Amino acid sequence: MKKIITLFVLLFAVVALAACGKVEVSEVNIKNTATTIEVGKSLTLEVEVLPADAADKKVTYTSDKPEFATVSDSGVVLGVAEGVVVITAKAGKISDTISLTVTAVEEEEIEVASVELTFAKTSLDIDETLQATVVVLPSEAPQAVVYKSSKPAVATVSETGLVKAIAAGEVVITATAGTKSKTVTLTVKEAEVIIPDVTSIVLTFPELTVEKGATLQALAKVLPALAVQTVVYSSSDSSIATISESGLLTALKAGEVTITATAVGGLTSEVTIEVTDSSVISLENLKSRINQIANSYNTSLTGFIKMKAALGDDVLNTEFAYNYSETGINELMYKQVGTTESHIYVKDQKVYMLENAVKGQSPLSPSEETMLKQQYGVSAFTSQMLNYAKDESFFLNLSLEGEAEGIYTFALNLETYDGATFDLAGKDAISLEVTAIDGAISKIELKIANSNGTNGSTSIEFLGLGVPTIPFPSDLILYPAN
Repeated sequence: MKKIITLFVLLFAVVALAACGKVEVSEVNIKNTATTIEVGKSLTLEVEVLPADAADKKVTYTSDKPEFATVSDSGVVLGVAEGVVVITAKAGKISDTISLTVTAVEEEEIEVASVELTFAKTSLDIDETLQATVVVLPSEAPQAVVYKSSKPAVATVSETGLVKAIAAGEVVITATAGTKSKTVTLTVKEAEVIIPDVTSIVLTFPELTVEKGATLQALAKVLPALAVQTVVYSSSDSSIATISESGLLTALKAGEVTITATAVGGLTSEVTIEVTDSSVISLENLKSRINQIANSYNTSLTGFIKMKAALGDDVLNTEFAYNYSETGINELMYKQVGTTESHIYVKDQKVYMLENAVKGQSPLSPSEETMLKQQYGVSAFTSQMLNYAKDESFFLNLSLEGEAEGIYTFALNLETYDGATFDLAGKDAISLEVTAIDGAISKIELKIANSNGTNGSTSIEFLGLGVPTIPFPSDLILYPAN
């Protein structure tokens, strides 16, 4: 019994002594340096527990997100899904962590082994398109294809392999996938055009009447549009009008002419053109022209008139330039040269007079302004010189006597006119001479042959309307005041 007690005491002492000498874990280190792991792949953790003589070096492992990665009791991490996970290794009361990013499995790229390029045909017309067909092998390899044309001026190729023919010639089309290429040579040829026959031709002109000396451009429309468009023009009378190869008509003299356009195959189209000559003063247009001149000068506030009055050998030349409103004279110049020479200038409401070298200046009074308008004004002038334009009987009695250098003479066959008596037996007569220049009346002259043998005439030169250049002397200021 004594021996048993002694043995028990000895055993207790050994256990107590052992308990008093136990070494605790002071450090846990995960020595793996990897920061990523692929889905489906595993990673064995290498863990160091210190000190080496620690009493309990058993390591337990945990994952904070098992849906991304799990860890076994032996420290094997398995990637489950893409994400970030923290793995903890713990020994005793000490732990260490490692953060891992779980990534998708990188698929190994399969290289292109071959490229096949084909077309439905190898010849195409200009403006035609042709689609390329490409097969890239193996089918698991990247299927991206890059197309290239050796001569874009002959044919282009789009990113999708659509070839468009531009011009005649040969072109090499290349298809490249990966490191492999395939080429095909294509031929672009001119499209075969079938030219149809002419079915119709229509000739037109912008006007059917043209003045002598003017031109008109013909337009011939040949149908169908793909038919030969060649047209030959001809004139029925080349003395009236000619027409060039390009269809430009030139009017030469008054009359009617037929222009014919002939297409390839013989189809024709005709147009009749009237050529007029306005320089020929006819009875029909004389009245309207005289009235037009009279009305213009009666209503215009600006103008320039020349006239000449003659009685025997005494000739009086008069020039009248005017520029005034209905309420007042702005500028006026009246010059009369004959037996005496006199000038009247009106400017800035002052009257400057020059008669046989005698100068004078005075303010323009209202009565003088009225007198100037009446004596030299347009209304008074035209009412006297163009009074014949008001009488219908005057035109009914005109007859064309002859023509000489553009001057047309009309005899007035009446015994009395506007209160004046003419003795036809005594050779009293009145005639009208009209001078035409470039188709416009430039001068109208009334001639009176008196029975006493003296000849009197009055002529008017129409120089157009508008603001004339009034030749005021530069020394108006030196004219002495009255």
